[in-house]
Amino acid sequence: MPSSADSSATARRPRLRVFREAWFWFFLSLTAYLALILPTVGRQGISWDEQTDLLITRAYLAAPGGWLTGSPLDPSQTRLPMAAVALVYALLGRQGLTTARLVSVLAGGFTLLGVFLYGKRRFGALQGVLACWLLSISPFFLAFARVAFTETDIYLACAFIWLLIGIARYQDRPSFARAAWVGLLLGLSLSVKFTSLAVIPAAWFAVLASSQRRARKLAQACLMTGLAALTFLLIPPEHLANPAILRSLLWRAENEMSFNPGFMLESAALHALSILFKSSPLAGAALLTAPLLAVSQWRRRAVQAPLVLVGLYSAGLLILPISQTFYSVPLLPALALLAADAFARLASRRRAAALALAGLALAWCCVDLALCYPDFNLSGYPYLGARPLAGRSSIGYRSVVQTPSDGIQQCIEWLNAHAAPGDRVTAYVSPWHIVEAFAPDPPYFIASGIGRRSFASPEYIVTNIGDQLWQGWGPNDTPPANIFAYPYDPAWLEANYREVFAVRRAFGLTVAQVWQRK
Repeated sequence: MPSSADSSATARRPRLRVFREAWFWFFLSLTAYLALILPTVGRQGISWDEQTDLLITRAYLAAPGGWLTGSPLDPSQTRLPMAAVALVYALLGRQGLTTARLVSVLAGGFTLLGVFLYGKRRFGALQGVLACWLLSISPFFLAFARVAFTETDIYLACAFIWLLIGIARYQDRPSFARAAWVGLLLGLSLSVKFTSLAVIPAAWFAVLASSQRRARKLAQACLMTGLAALTFLLIPPEHLANPAILRSLLWRAENEMSFNPGFMLESAALHALSILFKSSPLAGAALLTAPLLAVSQWRRRAVQAPLVLVGLYSAGLLILPISQTFYSVPLLPALALLAADAFARLASRRRAAALALAGLALAWCCVDLALCYPDFNLSGYPYLGARPLAGRSSIGYRSVVQTPSDGIQQCIEWLNAHAAPGDRVTAYVSPWHIVEAFAPDPPYFIASGIGRRSFASPEYIVTNIGDQLWQGWGPNDTPPANIFAYPYDPAWLEANYREVFAVRRAFGLTVAQVWQRK
């Protein structure tokens, strides 16, 4: 008869086995991601593209033909993020910004699932779990997984990791059916963002490198490409039904690509520094060096597709006419997988050193999270501050430390509640459509102070950090030694007005203010 000690040990074994299961650690990383991001979804006021895309999304539901024709607004953007949110709106009957941001959070969760599945399939369970943890607690990933629509690129990160899964399945057993799946996933990537054109050769490489007859490979490559184009045109159908979108996309591809070497270097610096500092420096350094280390492992099929995707998309980013922080978010899943694989290879040779490095990276990341929480978009500020950096300001709308239009919405809502009828307001904010959205017919008079005639001595003045800084909007926008470029006289403002409302964020940054005449 077994002793009570033996029975207790037997009962403990199933419970202990759970902690050795890869799925347990994946769900734990997903829980950490949700615990960090969900309380912060409503933190920021609506941003520039969010306001534009919200109007595009609501157009799908405004008329019976809306699902087909969509909206004429901003035809230079592909529409799948807006169409997906519109579908959620239709199902839930709610059309708010928070709902749209929660859809982005869901896309981030599916991204983590894809990273785990690809890592587990191609590298091993350890690499899949580690890559998920790299992303789930990354301030960079968290910052843009909670932003709605096209001002996030989390949708493209999700599309890319599932494209890699489709490529992996094809590589394991090439067939026309699996080539078709790759084409479908590639088409969805194009529907999310047209810059996905850059990664089409990655899918071609997978097909053409397979061990099949040449005619069969070419036929599968043609099937994949044709299905990708068809998917892009039909999902959503607005891409085909609204010819202005295709015309605008083609015009931009032909006329706006930038081959200015100086701006390309500035763009490369922005993306590299964003990955380095916004991911927490040690984890960011691992993400940046992983592709370089993976080159020496080229013969391994596991690293080929992620490495080709990273190389092609990074090159594509450099020729874009503008450069923004979140453009490098789609690279994060592939970089995390390559970094996890590099760590596993290090651990197989020097286990103690690898564990020490992992512990230091985790502790450092936790410190950075604690410093910037809940304003993940400001991660990197303790290391960079506010100064000129690689051709632009270190802080701004299109800078490493990103300050979106946060605060404008809150200031307008404050005025709606406190300004008296007939009061005059001058707003030094450039995304004016946010002002119009939240004060469509206010009882007070409001005018823009940016490049327009405004009131000489208004009762209120609204200021926003986005219009106090050099922004890096194009190749010729290089900040001077002083990155501040006020559209008003700060000394005059402080002498004649007093602050009555302010939106303050991490690190003591004030992002927006309302001033009342003394």
